Amino acid sequence: MNFANNKNSKRFIQLFIMFLPILLFAVLIYNFGFRNRAFEKVIINGTEFAVETADTFIKRANGLSGREELKPNQGMLFIFGRSGIHGFWMKDMKFSIDIIWIKSGKIIGFEKNMPPAKSNGELPVYYPPSEVDSVLEVLAGTVDKFKFMAGDAVKVL
Repeated sequence: MNFANNKNSKRFIQLFIMFLPILLFAVLIYNFGFRNRAFEKVIINGTEFAVETADTFIKRANGLSGREELKPNQGMLFIFGRSGIHGFWMKDMKFSIDIIWIKSGKIIGFEKNMPPAKSNGELPVYYPPSEVDSVLEVLAGTVDKFKFMAGDAVKVL
């Protein structure tokens, strides 16, 4: 009887070890940004944007890379756990964007008409003028079109 229990125990341990990596992988995928895209609204000076949120490391690292287009009044809102000097790049971007730097619900600056990175060469990294807690990427020309300025309120709904 002891032999049978030992054999069953070994089999259970083998199966557990075999399926443990699959379970861990599934948990990591769920927690690090491969969930369904979350959409919110951002309003600046009465202009409403439908934004996809980038609130995990993976989502922030990927950003808008590889996307074919971004429509007017759409964007991506990068949300950070704490304020900091967070750098942005244009890796694998296919269109130009405006980057709006935000701290405590106010615009503190922007980068306008950021072109896609050239496929060969180093990727420049763009930094805010001071610490930010979120960043909004929108279609190039949006900042000028709506005359956004430093100090404008940013509401996230």
